[in-house]
Amino acid sequence: MLMISPILTKNPSLIPRYAWSSFDALKKIIYPSGTQYQELPHAIHFRQFIEMAPVNNMEFAFDLRGDFLRLLKIIQVVVNKVDHYEGKDEYPFNVVLGMRMMGYSDTLLCPGIIGNPDYGGSGHVLYIEIVSVVNTKGWEKFSIDVGKEWMALDGVPHLAKEWDFLPGIEDHIYKHMGQHINAFKEQLTKSGADPNGMFLNKSLQKLLRL
Repeated sequence: MLMISPILTKNPSLIPRYAWSSFDALKKIIYPSGTQYQELPHAIHFRQFIEMAPVNNMEFAFDLRGDFLRLLKIIQVVVNKVDHYEGKDEYPFNVVLGMRMMGYSDTLLCPGIIGNPDYGGSGHVLYIEIVSVVNTKGWEKFSIDVGKEWMALDGVPHLAKEWDFLPGIEDHIYKHMGQHINAFKEQLTKSGADPNGMFLNKSLQKLLRL
């Protein structure tokens, strides 16, 4: 990825061929013996030398609700956008569409809380993300196009990733997580921690309305 990133950003039309060849190599050369089993942290998050290949990343969480037709709609949003941009010979999405299903969260600023049964959730959450190499032309427009449709499907962005450029996103987050954000603000005030906002970036300050 480190070597190929500058090539892809300068020659975006190579992205489809690169993607197909990469996944074909994974299947037939790197892991040719069939199913591979890994401990969960390694299977999901561990990547060697990941710091050497910086990327843009936008991720949303959805209350899964056991509705797999809706799941297909969520995935199809990205498929349709890729086809649309390819028709214009544009390739703003060039690394991976990642998806994972898991239990809910009770952490106040975690979007997984929308699946918490205590607040009307189904008990299960879908996380789905789009990732592109840093400096990929058209990334922000592409992610806005995807983000708008994911918002319309009641998705909430992962606050530790990219989201603050999405139009109307703060109000959307408040619609789904307002009570949790307010509870966090109340606890933050009562605790007396971080009175000067040292650990709050501009996006969180805006979201928390501080």
